[in-house]
Amino acid sequence: MRRLKDYLGFAVWQSGLSYIALWAVTLWSLDFGPAVFAGRCGVDSATVMFYWTCAAADPLAILAALANTALTVTVWAPVYVAAATVNREALAIALPILAAHAIGLPAAIFVMMRLMQKAFAALRRA
Repeated sequence: MRRLKDYLGFAVWQSGLSYIALWAVTLWSLDFGPAVFAGRCGVDSATVMFYWTCAAADPLAILAALANTALTVTVWAPVYVAAATVNREALAIALPILAAHAIGLPAAIFVMMRLMQKAFAALRRA
């Protein structure tokens, strides 16, 4: 039973930290993306939503793919969920997005509360 508790604790911490990192990448790509991708990458003009496109040989293509994934799961999530109500094929994208938020948000809140608890305990000891 102790091992299961340890595994669940590890999974919750990793989920919470990953969710926080997901939003950090999203905010970074919205703030600094135009400066980083300027000149080497462009905005995909074929879609209504905002995505970065780079040449496949460009090293920034990996960073652009990471930024696009973070944008899909966070900023564009309502669009994919709304599309899934009309088109069944969009469920393949909408369900993992919903799962990421349903698991990640409570885990991120838990992680932040535990980190604040440890910080306040350290201040109290000092």
